[in-house]
Amino acid sequence: MRVQIDQVTLAYGRRTVLTGVSGTLEAGQAIALTGCNGSGKSTLLRAIAGRVRPATGRIVLERIGPADIGYLPQSAALNRDVPLRVEDYCASGLFGGLGAFRPVDQAGLRQVAATLERLGLADASRAMIHEISGGQFQRLAFARVMVQNPSLILLDEPFAALDATISETLMGVIADWCADGRCVVAALHHGAMIPRFSRQLNLDHGQPVWVGEDGWTDGQPASHQGKSGSRLRLVSGDGS
Repeated sequence: MRVQIDQVTLAYGRRTVLTGVSGTLEAGQAIALTGCNGSGKSTLLRAIAGRVRPATGRIVLERIGPADIGYLPQSAALNRDVPLRVEDYCASGLFGGLGAFRPVDQAGLRQVAATLERLGLADASRAMIHEISGGQFQRLAFARVMVQNPSLILLDEPFAALDATISETLMGVIADWCADGRCVVAALHHGAMIPRFSRQLNLDHGQPVWVGEDGWTDGQPASHQGKSGSRLRLVSGDGS
């Protein structure tokens, strides 16, 4: 799989949000989108997901279908008013692979149970989603992406409202995704987590700048490889 971003400009009406973004997103990479509020991080994620059309330029998804994209918006954009239990909300991530109106089989239910257990939500599995805390719902939305089993994962502020222990758990999931050859792109404000990603795209000041695994920067990258040409890697918790 691969995502080609070619001189993309994003706008809402006459207001330009982001301009001049280029790069290649590849399997096995973990990429942090950084920048101040309003710099275009969320908009770029939505454009990659196909929810916003570029004003100019193009985004090409190679060997990626709609069911291969896992998109986690900011928690404020998620609807908690639907009458669903925690386990059912998580299981809805399986629907793209099952097809319309097909029930979740026993293997799917076991996957849901294991995912909720990993994210510390097993005890809340029968609760209604409006009854759980904001932090729990954030974890639940992440769990829904996990069971979807996507190859391209787009996360908008995934660590918001989470403590350090749960954030480490999510970083473990991201590391597993990358080791499995998936691509993760996350919009981040959480400063402690940014260095844990192998590449950064900083969107401040209207000049997108890539930061590589060895700290080098390049305003107009031809690809997402460091100077040595090595594949990018996720930085582990101990900095190794």
